[in-house]
Amino acid sequence: MINIAIVEDDKNFLNDLKNFLLEYQKDIKQKINISKFEDGLLFLEKSYMNFDIVFLDIKLPFENGISIAKKFRTINTDTDIILITALEKYAIDGYEIGASAFVLKPYDPKVLKRKLDFIIEKRSRNNSIKIAVKQDSNNISIALKDVVYIESSGHYCYLKTNDGNEYKKQIPLKQLEANYLSQGFAKVNGSTLINIAYLKSWSGKSIILDDDTSFPLGRSFKKSFYIQVASWNGFRE
Repeated sequence: MINIAIVEDDKNFLNDLKNFLLEYQKDIKQKINISKFEDGLLFLEKSYMNFDIVFLDIKLPFENGISIAKKFRTINTDTDIILITALEKYAIDGYEIGASAFVLKPYDPKVLKRKLDFIIEKRSRNNSIKIAVKQDSNNISIALKDVVYIESSGHYCYLKTNDGNEYKKQIPLKQLEANYLSQGFAKVNGSTLINIAYLKSWSGKSIILDDDTSFPLGRSFKKSFYIQVASWNGFRE
């Protein structure tokens, strides 16, 4: 089952999107559970619910969607947020809160279907990938989606997870790079891979993750970093 929330004060648009999703579930042969909220504050009251995807209107009563998303991100970094906006220029705000895509009003059903296909396939793939690591003297597996960043030092790579733990793996960074750059990771300098899902912000010289860890953004890595972030987050028609 896929749990989806729609946070939208336009009742006509909300119901139209709901009907689209009910038809979409037939195409993908997966049950979609839909929760509807007409303002962001009501949504935040239910933020403990395990939503896979949230459609979030930028222009909402009481508090705008970007502000609501920032608060939601403090307790949930895994949910895919799809921003709804009538003006394309506001879509860039989505980078600030790690949005996975944006939907313009009125939306194109074919474009929306393609974006949902991309997000659902990405979630399915990330949930299934495991990495074998060492914890003390034990061999264990951790989920790729839980890895916030990977740093190399000497012959080892150190993987930091979203629960604050760090794991060591004897493997060249180049091998992890080859395996995971297509799985939502980006290389920010010669010794660091970051999980784009945990990217909070960046400038021309550094990037900051959700836990406020920062890394320098190498000059030679900037172009590929920007392309990877834009591509993975789905900011493409």
